[in-house]
Amino acid sequence: MFSHLHLDGYEELKAALENTKDRRTFILFTGGKDPETGKSWCPDCVTAEPHVEKAVASELSSTDCIFITCFVGDPTYWKNKENPFRTDESFKVTCIPTMVEVGVKGKRLIDEQLCHADLLKDFFEED
Repeated sequence: MFSHLHLDGYEELKAALENTKDRRTFILFTGGKDPETGKSWCPDCVTAEPHVEKAVASELSSTDCIFITCFVGDPTYWKNKENPFRTDESFKVTCIPTMVEVGVKGKRLIDEQLCHADLLKDFFEED
């Protein structure tokens, strides 16, 4: 059964990943959203969001996997080179938006790649 989680920050993400070990899990790292506008402070994330949402709906909604949208915080927190999203060996996120498949080394899409339907479709196919 497909699950889509929205998590705010590193600690929430690490806690959620403890319960996903037996299922394919994808994470989209994206900029936090302004509660008034509902839009991310990250313009690249705003651009990629509708493409990712469309691909998730068409490629994953009938699968047994978990898709996590993880908000990486405000710009100051994100830009700190020591923040855990950047330093955790499991993620090593260097830019946002970034999407990874948990447990599959090197499987990631970044920035404008997340705006291409063919790359998204290939990304979600099982190896």
